[in-house]
Amino acid sequence: MAIVNKETRTIRTDHWQFLLEGDRSASWDVDDVGSQLTTGRAVSTLSGFVVGTGRLWGDTRVELEIHDQTPVLDRQGWDAVSEGEMTTRDQAVEIYAPETAGTNNVWRVALAPGQYRWALLAAGLDSVADDIGGVGDDWYRIIIWPGR
Repeated sequence: MAIVNKETRTIRTDHWQFLLEGDRSASWDVDDVGSQLTTGRAVSTLSGFVVGTGRLWGDTRVELEIHDQTPVLDRQGWDAVSEGEMTTRDQAVEIYAPETAGTNNVWRVALAPGQYRWALLAAGLDSVADDIGGVGDDWYRIIIWPGR
């Protein structure tokens, strides 16, 4: 088992969320997904997922790992863990917050079209002292590997 790509970025989350998508043309019900979001958890869409963060907005550390096979997920020490599957049609996944869609603030990572599984691990959720003001040390690790 090997990690084929590992990157870390600081992204500016907003509206208590950020998204990962592998098919920007896919549509999904924003109200339905939004009604399922909770802090530190992710909700699946057809081509990715939406992450519920601990604050309305703010700079947030996100780590991304892409594996060539199913990894061993160590759940110890994380505040929340979510898992799901997705089908990508684009040549990359994009990670962004709702207000940054269509701007240069979209994080693009190459990923061949196909079926994948993912896990979201969230930590530092208790550090968010001001959920409206964007103050906190919450951070998120995304792990993606080939599906079926």
